[in-house]
Amino acid sequence: SIRHVLHRKKVCLALIARQQKCDDPAGSLDHQWVTRWLDDVGLPQYKDTFLEARVDGRVLNFLTVEDLFNLKVTNLLHHLSIKRGIQVLRENNFEPSCLKRRGVPGERDSLVVHTDVVFWTNHRVMEWLRHVDLSEYAPTSEEVEFMGPSWSLRSDSQQSYSHHCCLFPIPRHCCGATWRFM
Repeated sequence: SIRHVLHRKKVCLALIARQQKCDDPAGSLDHQWVTRWLDDVGLPQYKDTFLEARVDGRVLNFLTVEDLFNLKVTNLLHHLSIKRGIQVLRENNFEPSCLKRRGVPGERDSLVVHTDVVFWTNHRVMEWLRHVDLSEYAPTSEEVEFMGPSWSLRSDSQQSYSHHCCLFPIPRHCCGATWRFM
């Protein structure tokens, strides 16, 4: 008798994957990878609960809002960050290397495009803020609650600079010059 609801879910999903004998790239990501991914999405405070629940890639792929509450994720922005992070993984067939943890040596700001930002990890966002002389807005990883994919929750081009400034404590007068890559 398995008591933890997510342990039961993990076993059920593994059995279904085994019965269907289909390609399951999410199933190749273990619970240790998921805890590192939480660092990438800027939510390291949930590592212990995800680890205790043994959330692996397969379970991550099928997380529900109820599951997030069971994992003690109650903040709406955290829900959105996890949701968007999972969406990016799905769009990239759960390829673990799709996220960009570091900038490319010699990369110029003019070469940064919106589509690249979606793959930026929390660390890469902080690195970029320091690079564009906004280091005062690059909080420590303990204070961060988003990643690159959260910057692009809307896929249309109507997204305003002020949306991005809300993610940081950046004054509006700094936003126009700062977010040109969008």
